[in-house]
Amino acid sequence: MSTLDELIAEIESAPWHRRLGWAAQRRWNAFIRSPRAARRAVVFARQRMTRGWDQRALYSLDSHLAETLGAQLTALARIAHGYPGTYPGGFEGWVADLGRNGAALSAYGAIDNLMPEHDHIWADAREALHWVADHLGALWD
Repeated sequence: MSTLDELIAEIESAPWHRRLGWAAQRRWNAFIRSPRAARRAVVFARQRMTRGWDQRALYSLDSHLAETLGAQLTALARIAHGYPGTYPGGFEGWVADLGRNGAALSAYGAIDNLMPEHDHIWADAREALHWVADHLGALWD
């Protein structure tokens, strides 16, 4: 535990701290969150630099993968110059399918809590992942 964490624990265990009013408690909580948030931001940035992702991605890996892959497919649709020569619909069909599947995955990644009314979004995302798997070797520009 760092010195800062020890200091915060000591202050929060003091009897006078428990008697603070709600406004003072709120200011205190904002104060102690600031250093922790800054430290976490540095840790997450280092993780992204060294391994390409940070530990927050693991909290909801399905959403993270769908969100990032969806954004990448959408970006690839915007800048695409080539396509698999045997793709049905040619270049226009390829770009349209990249965009459609990217949008389906992005929609899934944007949902915090899947409910029964989101079944169509889940089905579209699953279909998009099958499309990606079928064309994995062709995802280049």
